[in-house]
Amino acid sequence: MFIRAVCVSITIFSLSFVFPQKILAVDGLIYQSGISIGGSGVDWAKVKTDFDGNTYIFGYFSTTVDFDPTVGVDSYTSAGGYDMFLSKYDSGGNYLWTKVWGGAGTFDDYNSLTFDTDNNVYVTGEFESTVDFDPGAGTDNHTANGLDGFLTKYDSNGNHQWTKTWGGDSHDRPEIVSFNNDYTNIYVYGRFFSTPDFDPGAGTDNHTSNGGYDIFLTKFDLSGNHVWTKTFGGSNHDYSDQIYFDANNNFYLLGDFFNTVDFDPGSGTDNRTSNGSYDNFISKFDADGNFLWVKNWGGSGTDRAMGFTFVGDRILISGIFVTTVDFDPGSGTQNKTVGGSSDIYILELSLDGNFKSIKTVGGSGVDEAYNITKDVNNNLYIWGIFSNTIDFDSSESVDNHVSNGLYDLYLTKYDSDLNYQWTRTWGGTGYDYPTFIDIYSNTFHVSGAFANTMNFNGDNNSEPHTSNGSTDIFMLTYTLDITPPVSFKMISPVDYTNDNKPVLVFNKSSDTNGISSYSVNFDRDKHRNFVISGLPASGNGQQDYVHLDDSNYKVTYRNENDSDSGNDEITVLIKGFEPNFLSEGAHSWSVTAYDSELNERVVSNNVYLDKTNPEIKSLAIQGLGSITPGKTYRLKSQFRNPVFSGTAFDKFMGSTKTNSDGTTDTFESVASGPKTVSIDIKKQGAYKKYYDYSLTSAELANILSDSLTKYTTFSLTPSKPLVNGLYKVVIEVTDLSNNKLTMSPFYLSYSSGSYTTNPEVTPLQTEDTDVPEATPVTSVVAPVLSNNQSTIFSKTQDIISKICNLIVGIFK
Repeated sequence: MFIRAVCVSITIFSLSFVFPQKILAVDGLIYQSGISIGGSGVDWAKVKTDFDGNTYIFGYFSTTVDFDPTVGVDSYTSAGGYDMFLSKYDSGGNYLWTKVWGGAGTFDDYNSLTFDTDNNVYVTGEFESTVDFDPGAGTDNHTANGLDGFLTKYDSNGNHQWTKTWGGDSHDRPEIVSFNNDYTNIYVYGRFFSTPDFDPGAGTDNHTSNGGYDIFLTKFDLSGNHVWTKTFGGSNHDYSDQIYFDANNNFYLLGDFFNTVDFDPGSGTDNRTSNGSYDNFISKFDADGNFLWVKNWGGSGTDRAMGFTFVGDRILISGIFVTTVDFDPGSGTQNKTVGGSSDIYILELSLDGNFKSIKTVGGSGVDEAYNITKDVNNNLYIWGIFSNTIDFDSSESVDNHVSNGLYDLYLTKYDSDLNYQWTRTWGGTGYDYPTFIDIYSNTFHVSGAFANTMNFNGDNNSEPHTSNGSTDIFMLTYTLDITPPVSFKMISPVDYTNDNKPVLVFNKSSDTNGISSYSVNFDRDKHRNFVISGLPASGNGQQDYVHLDDSNYKVTYRNENDSDSGNDEITVLIKGFEPNFLSEGAHSWSVTAYDSELNERVVSNNVYLDKTNPEIKSLAIQGLGSITPGKTYRLKSQFRNPVFSGTAFDKFMGSTKTNSDGTTDTFESVASGPKTVSIDIKKQGAYKKYYDYSLTSAELANILSDSLTKYTTFSLTPSKPLVNGLYKVVIEVTDLSNNKLTMSPFYLSYSSGSYTTNPEVTPLQTEDTDVPEATPVTSVVAPVLSNNQSTIFSKTQDIISKICNLIVGIFK
């Protein structure tokens, strides 16, 4: 198991900050089993899985081989130099059966296998002399003119259904058998030499190669009847590698060519000339086999395109190059130079064949990629051989592997965007060669040939196997951890807030194979967004551990010092949230937890930034009717317990913000809605001072909504009945975001006596003053005082006033 370092980074707009924190990442391949099959000669095979998870190993063998890898015995001996075999294992890896066939010729081999939707098996390859293709009790002999091609159908139990053969007097080699997208036709793709008749039936469809090997593509119906054959090639050898069908049954061909080739097999012409001995091509045809276009690339040496796969609107091609190659098949230039004898490339093209990107990997020796495939999540895998020391991570990080022998095997994983994930290697002291890697659900079957001793458990030297002959066959089975981390809780902010600078708080996740890292996104889909990646899985076990605190953000790990892992939290303060940065409206934030296999669990939450205060309208008091702030009202005696009513509402508000780069972001309108209403009543006391009398509040319910507001009506009675006096009333309403509106006060005058005048009284002095409240007196004639009397009286008044103020202060 190896360790790869990942830097913690934060990206704001296009600005990236890199920190020295290292994150561990390992592959998630879990070894299940390994088998080896072989006799004293040369044995070779590939692996393929049907739609039910049954596994087939197919290829050629020589001498005598026991095909049962268990303690049982199921031995077969080749009739000639090399014979063909097909072995089946159930979905649990248990050996079921083997079928063999071949003639007295030197070489009988098949190269490709596929399944129809009923799990019938179709195989194609080449044969020599006379071969009985029925491995059962029946006979179906076919005689080759040289090395001829064949297409054979078996049912899922290995019973022979039919065989079709074709060829000329030289070498005809089918490489690939495939169904089109809707399983209505069978296609065989390969190369040929001389003049074969490609119609295995009573008809004739002769094609003559232009030089060495030319390329052919033959279409058959489901009964194996010939429909048509297309051929093209130049004066030297041209090779076929892969075929792919899109949803409309258009197909793409991948291969290699030498010298000048007209890639249009029809009446048109599209000549391309190689730069070196072999260049690479990809061509597209419609469902009827009509040529559409071709793209080519290559350097001065022998370059091979070995495999391709399709992800969305992209084509990913793996191959080998040996000098300097311009990988842009268009007018641009994308040169890459080999670092050793041969290097690996992954070329990314659009569906029209236009250049998108190129990635190369290599050391000082021989490094080759034989194919590329994808899993259900569009993660990409390439495999091949390497020698000496190679860094498989072409980014700034390093992942070095050293071969044990002449050539070792590797399997490398990239995500769908070609970001490097990990590499697993195998190998012994001899020559080890991967033939195919088949992915079924989360199960990997790796097939190949090995010599001498090879450890089947990859990096763990616990299961060595030794070949019986020159090369033996191996099949390794791994399962891939595809289970995402456990879901976790977003703590804050959730739903509605009025915080312009929220602290993002979330619980930590968990996974059986360990959490690798976290990333945090705020407003991911906006032009102005924040992305923090590479946050480590944990801090240092403290109660509050500050992982980072700089001008960009602060990350704190909390509660790691106790035994309860369920309360472990990570808090992220994005310091880019300068005051009033966040616009009113709907925002989003998400946290992604990655496990060691980089399976991810994404938890998202909407954040509704509501900065608008709620309001109250239609405020009324029982017995008075509508109320206007600032005015004074008299209550009749029967309304000692007045009922306050009205409508509390909160407006929907959003925003559109222009960013510094000229882009704009629009944030959907939000309204958190009214939450509470309170009535604060203060009674006027001495010197017109107001003192707390009653405070009544209530949670609002039955919130309704229209296109403009969220609203509800309320009816509230103060907690304390009124007594005679003057009251100042302040009503306050709060919304779910804690925005608050405090209404201007109004005044209530209550007397247990009856009022006959209008209840609204404006002239009353209601506010605090420095003038003592006047006491009504009967009109009298004031006596005239002497100066001394006046002074004594004035001082006496001052003393009495101070005593009164002191008494009032005490009782206040």
